Order: sequence, then structure tokens, then C-alpha cells
Amino acid sequence: MDKNTLLTLVKVEKETSFEPTGFVRRAIETMGVIEYCINAASGTFWRRDENGVSSTHNLQTSFGDGTVLADRTFIHYPSHDQSEFSFIANGRKISKTTTQIIQHPNTSVKQIICYDLNGDITLASGVENAILETVLIAVVTINVAKQKKIVFGDERHGLMSSETHLAEHKQGAKWTRQDDGFLLSGITDNGSTYSNITGGEILDEDITHVIGATTNAPFVYLEGVEWDLSDVNDTNLALKVNGLVVYNSFNGTNWILTPIGGDYIIMFFFVTNDGENPIFKIVGQKLYENRTLARQDFHGACTKILSGNLPTPEFLAVYGVIVHNESIGQVEKGADNEIYIDYRYGFPVSMYE
Repeated sequence: MDKNTLLTLVKVEKETSFEPTGFVRRAIETMGVIEYCINAASGTFWRRDENGVSSTHNLQTSFGDGTVLADRTFIHYPSHDQSEFSFIANGRKISKTTTQIIQHPNTSVKQIICYDLNGDITLASGVENAILETVLIAVVTINVAKQKKIVFGDERHGLMSSETHLAEHKQGAKWTRQDDGFLLSGITDNGSTYSNITGGEILDEDITHVIGATTNAPFVYLEGVEWDLSDVNDTNLALKVNGLVVYNSFNGTNWILTPIGGDYIIMFFFVTNDGENPIFKIVGQKLYENRTLARQDFHGACTKILSGNLPTPEFLAVYGVIVHNESIGQVEKGADNEIYIDYRYGFPVSMYE
């Protein structure tokens, strides 16, 4: 085998190895801006800049670069002080100097947006396929029926092999420091609200999400077969429908919201990588006859939600609270007299008033 043939084979093997892929995060100014609009009539789009800073723009007719808003549209373009953004696909640098646009059909809940190895923006059929075969940009979870954005996740990860990326992805998000940040305050026995959750950080593979203090949050729950979130962000510890506290029940076909009656539920706080709502309150999916049974199931109930096809793996459990009283939704101390349970250490830890 002559030298030129050998070099050609090596070159072909390198170009079909699917590694490395991603963005050069140490040159973050070249990562560009990503934006998404689900419904042009609402005049709302969500934005992540080259530093991962999030913002929401309402009552607009165009994206930040002047592109006209359109339903279910994602765009990626150079930031205002740059002439291009770039990424590495299959070991080759690809630069873009113009806005890259893609629309997705009104048929799916989770949209996985990426660049193929030729550098063309496209949609992937699954996150694992996207990691192994493309350059992942964003994962957007929407409620198709209600035309709502649930989570807009920035997935512009740094350079790594596809195998490493997939292994990191399967681990989900992690705490940067478990004993610091996301401190819950203002919750009391027989109370029905909380006051505040302080800021903190989570690590999504090689992306650090710095999250500020949060004084209110929406409820997230399953309805039908899709994730939905409440229209109002508040400090309530229970979701009410027609004045009654509800839990998320499954009737064999669809998920519905059902009044709790005289029983107890667990309401959860989760932190995620969504820029608009980094803290979610997830409605409990099980009823308990008394507080002791609820307390005994803190681990199992949280594990069930985590294994239940959440909008993104970047969901970390923060706290769990026992709630009862169908007309109020008030906190009930656990059997060991704790006021809430702390999940930041990876397992339930009792926290007292």
C-alpha cells in the first residue's frame, strides 16, 4: 500500500468517526445567538446569547436579527459584534455568517435541533441519535395542543467525542456544590405558600447554568400525553382547579388533574436548564391516606417522576413538600416532624422548621 493510499484511508476514517463534535466553548464569542418562537401571533420568542444568558421578548414581530417571526421557528445567527459563529462537525470547523433557520411540524412534543455533519441545520429523531450523529444545538419541549413552550434548553456543548457526550448526557444534570444555593425559605407547617428560593448553579455536562433567586414558579404536570405548565407563576404549594387542590392521575389512557379529596400528596420543586423558568413545581402523581405513608414514599415518588419521560434530563429534584386539605393546599409536617425534604444531596434529607 503506497503512502498516498494510506493517507487517504486515514483521512476517510477520521471523517467518518463522528468525533469530535460541538462548540469551542473557550471561544464563546463565536457561538452565536439561538432563538425560538412557537406562535407568531403571540409575538413571543425566547433567546439564548453566546454566553448562555436567557431572555424572553414579548409583543415582537421579529427575532433579534430582524428575521420575521413565524410559527415553530428556531434560528441561529452571529451575535451583533461578530461576523460568524462556528462549530466542529466530525473534526472539521464549519462557520456560518448568515442566519440559520428551521421550522418544525406541529406534530411532536420534543424538538431536537442540530447540525448534520455537512453543517446543515436539521431535526433529529431522538436525543441519542443527535448526540452520536450530529452537532446538538437545542432541545425544545412544547405542548402542541396549547401551543406553549415548556422548556427551551441550550445544548451547545463543548468539543467531545460522541461516546463521551452520550455518557455525560445519560447522567443528566448535576449540582456544582450540593451544600450551596437553592435555599428554600418562608415555608411553615400549615402554611400554603413559600417565600423564595435563592440562586445557585447546576452543571449540564460542560455547561454551567447560573440561576438567580426565584420568588415564584409555575406548576408543571402531564395532561393527556403532553407536559403542560400553569399560566401563572406564584408561590403557592398546591395547584388548584376550580378552587380544589389537584394531583396528577393516570386514567389508563391519559393524564388528568383530579381533586385530592381528604388525602395527601407530595409537591416537588425541580431546577432545570430553561432560561425563563429555571424552577418548576411538579404536581404529585400519587395519593396517600396519611402523612406517614407520604413521608415513606419521598424517594419512590421522586424516582417515579424522574423516570417518567421528563421534558429533558436536565431536571434536578430540589425539595418535596407534603400537602393536604383540598380547599387550601397546606403543608403537613412529616412523621418525623420535618417541614420539607431536601433532595439536593441525592437522597431525601429531613429539614425542620
